[in-house]
Amino acid sequence: MERPQRTPAIAIWNYRKSVQVRKAVALVLLSVGALVMPQAMADSAPEPDPTLGTERPTPFDQEQAAEAGRQAGAPPRRDPTGGSQEPTAQSGGDARAQSLGAAGYATSRVFASQYNPTNPGSVEVAVPDKCVKFAARRDTNNLAKSGCSSGYRLDLDYRVVVTRASGQSAALPVNEVGPWNVDDNYWNQPGGVRPRRRFTDLPVGLPESEAAFQQDYNTKPCKNLNGTPSGRSDGADQFDRCVLNPAGIDLSVAAAAQLGLGYLKNEWVTVSFLWEPLQSRFESRWEHLGGGLTSGPDAASWGERRLDVFVRGGDNALWHKAWDGTGWSQWASLGGFLTSDPGVVSWGRTASTSSCGAATTPCGTGAGTAPGGRNGSRWEDSSLRRQTLPPGDKGAWTWS
Repeated sequence: MERPQRTPAIAIWNYRKSVQVRKAVALVLLSVGALVMPQAMADSAPEPDPTLGTERPTPFDQEQAAEAGRQAGAPPRRDPTGGSQEPTAQSGGDARAQSLGAAGYATSRVFASQYNPTNPGSVEVAVPDKCVKFAARRDTNNLAKSGCSSGYRLDLDYRVVVTRASGQSAALPVNEVGPWNVDDNYWNQPGGVRPRRRFTDLPVGLPESEAAFQQDYNTKPCKNLNGTPSGRSDGADQFDRCVLNPAGIDLSVAAAAQLGLGYLKNEWVTVSFLWEPLQSRFESRWEHLGGGLTSGPDAASWGERRLDVFVRGGDNALWHKAWDGTGWSQWASLGGFLTSDPGVVSWGRTASTSSCGAATTPCGTGAGTAPGGRNGSRWEDSSLRRQTLPPGDKGAWTWS
């Protein structure tokens, strides 16, 4: 009787073994592919100009930037002061901007492009001012290294209100710098606490990128976005890159979606900068001035950038503090014994204070001491300003 053949079992084992080997090889190839493919994709992705350093203003993609330029349409017609002769949906006119923007804040009508932020899905915008980016991120180290003025305070509201011609609007935080420039705070005057640092010959509200794209501003031999020579002379940004669209603000893809804009769909919008109120050319915040007050203060100014403040102190004497345009003086006692709030007026380079005199009787009754006045260079000695008030005479008394 013949013994059964075992070859099929060996064949089956060999087949299974070969399958395992093939699977192992396939897994190795997949693993290698997983390591290689991202690098290949990175190699094929557009690279920003290496000379941009850590600031890296948008845009980075040459074709997307050029497509945004095609979407910008005909350039808006502006008058010499930066206003628009025809404020339409595609116009940079200040009148149109103010009618659509947030009331009371610096507002411009600019072209908005889109970008993919470092944090995918982040709702944010980029403006061409690195100092705003650093202040918004509370990055005090880079604020100091970049020479940003003290006006870029951390307690300001670094958001923009972006409004489309359709009326759709959103308040969006600044988190990035761009498009194109990093020192073009075009919404600022050359003076002020955050003066426009570059391109000061352009009208307020006009981005350098818009002037370069539409008016051939800053024309020179310019580079592609990856830093290679373009072989042509054209309007350039501050890094000598050829400006391919007029964008004055960049919206993250998610921010654009909040406004109802499709992916990489760009258009003219109205932008209000919430850290730039229009009420004054200067800003103020509460500052503790010290002292111990037992009355309401009064103040007068007898010269430019001069302010004199008067109060009744805890000793019932008249106390004085002055602002000279750069800082506050120390509190100084002017003597006297007050039973009411002081009052002060000024004419020319002199100041006069008035108050009710001392004693145990109401204002203007009995004997008392009234404070003195300023003669243009110093305060009169209040000890020389003593007068006996007529008995029963109630009223205001003044010294000058």
